[in-house]
Amino acid sequence: MTARALAAAATLALALGARPSLAEPVRVLLIPPGAADPVTARLLDELVALGLIVEVEGGTQADLPALARARSARAALRVDRARRAVEIWDAGSPSVVRVEAHPGEPGGEAAGLALRAVELLRGRLIEVPSPRAAAPAAAAPAAAALPAAAPVPAASSAAASTRAAPRIPSEAPAPGASRASRADATPDRRAPIGLHAGPSLVLQPGSAMSPEGAAMGGARWRLTDRIDGEILAVVPLVPATVDSPTGRARLSTVVVGADASIGLLAPQLPIFMRAGAGAGAGFLTYDGQASTGDVRGRAGITPYALPFVRWDIGWNFHPVLTLRAHALSGIAAPRPVIRLSGRSDVPFGRPLLTLALLLEAGIR
Repeated sequence: MTARALAAAATLALALGARPSLAEPVRVLLIPPGAADPVTARLLDELVALGLIVEVEGGTQADLPALARARSARAALRVDRARRAVEIWDAGSPSVVRVEAHPGEPGGEAAGLALRAVELLRGRLIEVPSPRAAAPAAAAPAAAALPAAAPVPAASSAAASTRAAPRIPSEAPAPGASRASRADATPDRRAPIGLHAGPSLVLQPGSAMSPEGAAMGGARWRLTDRIDGEILAVVPLVPATVDSPTGRARLSTVVVGADASIGLLAPQLPIFMRAGAGAGAGFLTYDGQASTGDVRGRAGITPYALPFVRWDIGWNFHPVLTLRAHALSGIAAPRPVIRLSGRSDVPFGRPLLTLALLLEAGIR
């Protein structure tokens, strides 16, 4: 083999060894301006395609470097919808860089802005290994075999830079890895903590008691991606009634409880469905009103325990607002019984069914 051929082979080996790559998984923080933002959606796709670990944080105007360091992220991007720009910070930069949108960009303004922002960030994050460090074993034999008249071309200082030049095409991950990374990086739409309240209806299926008007309120906190804990309270507004030939009983129900639930749908969807179970303490307030002189009404409070199951379906229609339809069914123990002269006993809480429509405000 001639000296010229050996030199060409060595140069090709050095060029192949100089392809840019991420030395280790990189965590990136992405801050959208709100729901259904096209720039954020395109940024998420491009960042995941690069193999980055993406954490999506609810819209905030906090200091970008401080927010990234608090989340242990090496870089952070914030979409500024009002100014049509993307703010970028990485651990190697002293300040935040802004990438502005350009009207009439190929593929659309949102796509062009997202691609230019990711290209800039990639150039800051991806290290280009030195050709001499990347292939010492391959380069040394080739250099030794060449005569002094045909030295191997030395790698330039620009090629040994620790920053990748822009517009270097990235390697697409394998199909299976890409799908898994996208699923992991897709944000959970629920806020970590939520406070909810709304009207409720307390029913006694199979009983002679009329429906009771009530209000339900409580708090929810996210334990894992799919498991939530919750505390709740049901307070009476309009009492239920039971009638007999000799009078009427007015009944009011108070319930305080706690439960855990699991999500049945993917957390990144705008709608959700949850099922869970819990237990609570209840108090039945009764007030007997006689309609004849030979019967006397009584009033009092009876406590009971209430193990229950619950089910929710809801819609995350805003980054911090959720509309929930809630159903709770429990068994009161020990079973309170309402006794009225002139009719058979009326059992309470076998089962007790509560239906509610709740508005939840999230806290991020």
